[in-house]
Amino acid sequence: MKLLLLAVLAGLVAVGGLAALATVPEVSDLLGERASLEQSYGVGPEGRFGGQKKAVALVASHPLGIGALEFGRLHHPEDVHQVYLNMYLNTGWVGGTFYLLLVLMTIALGLRRVLRDRGGDGVSIVLLAAFLGMAVEGLVVDTDHWRHFYLIMALIWGMALAPSGQHRSAV
Repeated sequence: MKLLLLAVLAGLVAVGGLAALATVPEVSDLLGERASLEQSYGVGPEGRFGGQKKAVALVASHPLGIGALEFGRLHHPEDVHQVYLNMYLNTGWVGGTFYLLLVLMTIALGLRRVLRDRGGDGVSIVLLAAFLGMAVEGLVVDTDHWRHFYLIMALIWGMALAPSGQHRSAV
């Protein structure tokens, strides 16, 4: 009960502090700008979403892909900033589909491990949660920490493929 009361109190203090900061005109303008769904770098034909439209058209017309780093060099001032679209654009339809299947299979293996590991040490659910966060982030923007992404993917596969009595001692 004390913990719940402290959490509610901390939330109220945070909301009050934010409300107090919002009375400062510069802070209020900054908060309004950051809360907007449209940012100057995202809209228009040369913005992020304009680049993604160009990338979709290139994926449709180049089934074998255009190759790594070619989009930013030849077609748009910056990269695609969406990892799944980027994989289809760079590696073609086959490579993009295999990447998507690898991510989905990793999620399925991790979920199976979590459901089998109920009451275990909890490592499998932590790995799955971290992987899911990065996989969903890839729908919005590039996977920032791709080394962690592949490391966590490998840990999920390792736990899922380990003999059932050995997964706890290996981690």
